[in-house]
Amino acid sequence: MAKAGLLFVGTDDGVVLFSNPGAIGRWLRVGHELRGHQLHSVWARPDNPLHVVAVTAAGGVWRSADGGQSWAQVREAAGDSQPIAGRPAPLVALAGKEPVLLLAGGEGVLRSADDGATWTEAAADVAWQGGVSVIAPAAYHIDTAFAGTGSGQVYLSTDRGRTWRLLKDGLPPVRAISAARLA
Repeated sequence: MAKAGLLFVGTDDGVVLFSNPGAIGRWLRVGHELRGHQLHSVWARPDNPLHVVAVTAAGGVWRSADGGQSWAQVREAAGDSQPIAGRPAPLVALAGKEPVLLLAGGEGVLRSADDGATWTEAAADVAWQGGVSVIAPAAYHIDTAFAGTGSGQVYLSTDRGRTWRLLKDGLPPVRAISAARLA
């Protein structure tokens, strides 16, 4: 017997949830707090999908502890030292017993180890330039991730996003990264 699944879909008008209990398939608009908000990212905790994090185009980070039925804003764009408003804000989860969330936050990476309740700025050995445009976890190791910037920098983190080391600069603007290891 297959387990029922949940699919959270971020739209230009909030969140739509697809649930499939008993293979009947239901699409529901959830979370009136996010209606009218364009979503850039949405993440549900794999081992407890009632815990969901969403990032809006306006720069807000929102959390839900009830499967998207209600939402609370935990980070606003205005006044934050790492604004994300008006730009696609990649939200990436690093797998592991306790997932870590990484968010492109203006001129750097924001990190959360508590399902998005609190966010800290990750340290970098060389200043981020041009805004973080992409974050990519390495499929070969749960502690490793890469980030790229609009000014052509590529960074590496080997400690679940706490610190970042510049690998290369001077590239064209970085828009995508995929990390693989040869067997």
